[in-house]
Amino acid sequence: VTVVEYSDFECPFCARGYQSIEQVLKEYEGKVKFVFKDFPLTSIHPWAQPAAIAADCVYKQSPDAYWKVYHYLFEHQRDINAQNLKEKVTEAAGAGIDKAALNDCIDNQKTLAGINAEQKEGEAVGVNGTPAFFINGRLLSGAQPPDRFKAVIDDELASASKKK
Repeated sequence: VTVVEYSDFECPFCARGYQSIEQVLKEYEGKVKFVFKDFPLTSIHPWAQPAAIAADCVYKQSPDAYWKVYHYLFEHQRDINAQNLKEKVTEAAGAGIDKAALNDCIDNQKTLAGINAEQKEGEAVGVNGTPAFFINGRLLSGAQPPDRFKAVIDDELASASKKK
């Protein structure tokens, strides 16, 4: 089963969705693949797009550090603002990140094209708000409780086992 999420690092509903999906991914470890896609709502979240740019810049250097930043941004949303974002992302990424290269990537928005492409992709498949989850292509929109995810995942797992 594959879960694709379109999300915004600054969105409070996305932070709630993050809590649910984290719980679900732990329970279904080894059975669910998770794919995160950026969908910053720039009109209402001033640091969402810069956060997506920064996180993706970290990913270019270290996928493992990216996931540290991903977790940090959702878990510390209230402590982040446009002014301290770069500092917080650099801190969350940890040692081993080339800070000069990271700053250059962030300052020159080197990952913005990819973020824009993910947003266009999301719009094309019907995303009109965040968070939006696709579980094997089935849309689950909004910050849902873990049980809603589990019901769809269980249904998909049952369908997969019948096809074998």
